[in-house]
Formats: sequence, structure tokens, C-alpha cells
Amino acid sequence: MVPESRQPGNTGSNRSQPQSLDPSDPAEELVGIHHSTPLRLQFEHPHRSTTTPDQQPLDVADAPEGFHARYSAIHKRYRYRISHGKVALERNRVWTLFLPVDEEPMIEASQHLIGDHCFGAFCKQDPVPDSTACQIRHCRWERSGRELVFEIEANRFLRHMVRILIGTLVEVGWGRRHPDRKSVV
Repeated sequence: MVPESRQPGNTGSNRSQPQSLDPSDPAEELVGIHHSTPLRLQFEHPHRSTTTPDQQPLDVADAPEGFHARYSAIHKRYRYRISHGKVALERNRVWTLFLPVDEEPMIEASQHLIGDHCFGAFCKQDPVPDSTACQIRHCRWERSGRELVFEIEANRFLRHMVRILIGTLVEVGWGRRHPDRKSVV
């Protein structure tokens, strides 16, 4: 995930004024990158940058020694997008559903995910993870035009976990599963 600019229409050409990061802002993505000096120079000098205009770093800071972007994170946030109808420009980034879903049972079922649970049934078993325990801190559905967006925050995610959770929640929305805790977690 890449930080998004807070300024609509910003082409990324004015990067000299770093903004302060607000981790509580759901529209802001925080990305930890273990970097060397050349990468830092790429971010600080736009003419050397390999980022696109849609990818604008808001701030660059040195990571502490031993920092690992994957293993040092204290929480992670994931967004999954579902569209009701064909999507032309972002078809590889959105799951297109052609059958309508009932959103209310999906919202109800997703609330059972919050807390500490074993998600072994919601991950790829090859390779088998060391632990399947995850702590879901927050999850919600929101509608954005023809899209349903599921946002979930946890201390960690297992391989394919969110993808499998979304499939289960869509089955609830289609009426194939009941939205109770036993059917979901």
C-alpha cells in the first residue's frame, strides 16, 4: 500500500513541504520501508524518484536499527473493494460481483470478527503458519458509489486471510450462510 496525497489533483511536484502523519486518519496509509541512503534521496528529490504522481510520500524518516516493515508493525490495515457491475479502469483491483448482496447481514457478521480469534480456517495452509491467532481491532463496511469497501485492522493477517473472509461474508450477503458467530468465525 502506498501513501495517498491529501490534496486532490496534486501531481507530486511540490514535495518540499512534508505534512505530519495522523495514524488515526483512515484515509492515510502508513508504510514502513527499510531503506538505504539512495532510496531516501529518491523520495527527497522528486526528479530522482521512482514514484508515480499518485504515490506521494508525506514524510521520510530513518527507521530504527532492526526495524522490519512486516514483522515490526504493531497493527496493519487492509481494504478490500467489491463492485456491483463492471469496472473498466481498475478491474484488476476490484472484485466484481454480478449477483446482488444484502449488506445488513454482512455488516452483522463482520462484527463477530472483532477480538482475538483463531483464523486457521481463513488462511492458506501451505506453508502452515506458526500461529493462526490474530487480534482484529476494527472492521467495517462502507458504500462508495457502486462499490462496497471492507476495511479491517489487525495486529497481523495470515496469508489470504482477508480474501477468504470476504468470500465468507459475501456468502452471508447472498443468504448461503447465517450471519451468526458460529457461521463466520
